[in-house]
Amino acid sequence: NGNLITLWTWIDTRSKLSNQSLPQTGYIVCSGTGGEYVCAHYLSHNEVDFDRLILDQTVNYYHTNDEDEAKYLVGLLNSASISNAIRGFQAEGNYGARHIHSLPYRLIEPFDSSKAEHQSVVAKTNLLMNELNNLFANSTDPNILRLINPNESSIAFKRRKCRELITNLPSFESYVIACDESLNS
Repeated sequence: NGNLITLWTWIDTRSKLSNQSLPQTGYIVCSGTGGEYVCAHYLSHNEVDFDRLILDQTVNYYHTNDEDEAKYLVGLLNSASISNAIRGFQAEGNYGARHIHSLPYRLIEPFDSSKAEHQSVVAKTNLLMNELNNLFANSTDPNILRLINPNESSIAFKRRKCRELITNLPSFESYVIACDESLNS
């Protein structure tokens, strides 16, 4: 039937999804455009099913072939330093600050592997990621296991609880210092 509208056709308004052209190599850094706190993650090309990947207007994304650059961006984007720096420019609603949009990217200096401050962010972010991954992999605490179960809790709850966990990791303070120094250099 020529009049049949598929779900894909319905959500692919003005071909905004089908026209996405992401290189299928390297790393994709993704961050949400809403909320009070910036939240970012990166994916390696071998973790992505590009036929099913949908990045809509609520996600900022950046492609790089350099994993250190991906870690640098994720480290800075997830830092309290960047959320604090943009707070004065965010709209306020009944539930606090919102509308992150592209504000953080305007404050982050392009990655330069020759800069000690940038390498420090990469190293401290990597250390923090390893500590968090080890915590999740080795925990028997049902409250922690709940955070990695996709069928438990809301994303907002998981983000809040993960932020709390991260602040108690051994390398957290050195990560904060590295991000502050990089943003203020």
